[in-house]
Amino acid sequence: MSYHLPIIAFTGKSGSGKTTLIVKLISTLSNYQLKVATIKHSHHKIKLDHKGKDSHRFFEAGANPSMVTGSNMYGYVQPCVNTPKLDELVRTIDKKADIIIIEGFKNEHVDGMFRFIVTDQTAAKRELVDEADGLIVATITDMACDKPVYQRDDIQGISSWILDRFFPHKTKNCN
Repeated sequence: MSYHLPIIAFTGKSGSGKTTLIVKLISTLSNYQLKVATIKHSHHKIKLDHKGKDSHRFFEAGANPSMVTGSNMYGYVQPCVNTPKLDELVRTIDKKADIIIIEGFKNEHVDGMFRFIVTDQTAAKRELVDEADGLIVATITDMACDKPVYQRDDIQGISSWILDRFFPHKTKNCN
């Protein structure tokens, strides 16, 4: 299935700096008036509500799905036995943003997705072999390889790659 927006994935080991990089990238891309959606894969159980709150009580009573809304945001909670596939998650936010940034999902891809590997020098060669799926566009490390290489703090370089490839009109308007 083809999607209507760019999908950029950042994969790498825990502690490699993916989340910090993505937070900075979201801020930079938002400065170009882009609406950035994110999808994060966690290996841990997720709890989105607090015990004693009405929405938590609804969920615990068996509501499936359960929504809560307020003046500033809303949330949708649906229990699952198995983690939904990336394709299903992307489908739920396709057309609701200008770009989707994904953290994790190392072993999944969707049509049109581009992958950046966030790694350190000691793990880079192994991860490049493990993730040789043809989707990798760059490595964020201090090791040279056959793909473009960005330093972890080169948010401007990474955002420029995204803007030049998918939103050239945004960079022209800002120069």
